Amino acid sequence: MAPGEEKRSDVPALPATGSQVLEIISGAWPGEEVDYHKLFLFDRIRRGDREWGFLVVTRRSGEDRLELAAFSFTTGRDGKLATQLESRKARIPADRLAEVVEGVLLRLDEFECDYREYSLAGLAKAPSRLGFLRRLFGEEHSEVSDETG
Repeated sequence: MAPGEEKRSDVPALPATGSQVLEIISGAWPGEEVDYHKLFLFDRIRRGDREWGFLVVTRRSGEDRLELAAFSFTTGRDGKLATQLESRKARIPADRLAEVVEGVLLRLDEFECDYREYSLAGLAKAPSRLGFLRRLFGEEHSEVSDETG
């Protein structure tokens, strides 16, 4: 799979927009320079009348290690991020990333849940982080200021 290529092409619409993802991942390591690595964006999870999203973002932390932050979130009826809950942060060897993400998928315990994997290489140096994510997700690009990062 090429960098930035989706893991699956038959999944429903993205569970979050570029602006929602930017808001979430900007809070992963606030006030720090971040060498973003990957984003794992999971399908919407539904249980009864509740629905939420889940993502894992990683950054490089030297010597073949990654730091990851996992977040669950909900959105309001207006589409804005309503709740953002950090689930976990961890440092892992880079070669264990696929195993960790698959473990997360198993723990979500949703039969039809899957995820898309995106390379975030270049996000930190992009002129517009929001524009970078919108292009990555295939959203229509509109000129919006990148106030979050």
